[in-house]
Amino acid sequence: MPKKSYSVEVDGESIPVIVSWSWVDSSGEIQVGGRVVDAWGLDWNLQQREFLVGGKTAIARWKGLIPPFIKFDLIVDGFYQQ
Repeated sequence: MPKKSYSVEVDGESIPVIVSWSWVDSSGEIQVGGRVVDAWGLDWNLQQREFLVGGKTAIARWKGLIPPFIKFDLIVDGFYQQ
């Protein structure tokens, strides 16, 4: 199961964000600060999930449909995370 980890800076605070999902059925979960804030089952049309990080809007966005060509971006408060 692919997993992406980030350390997101919000108002001077570093908040860990972990996004994991299955290439097989696109199920997955999002953790913010060690707590699961979103989880989903089978989703053949997984494109994006919206959630909060430190009170800021975050978007986990998937592009592409075929592994290993699936691209993933995390956007927090309008800024792409590295």
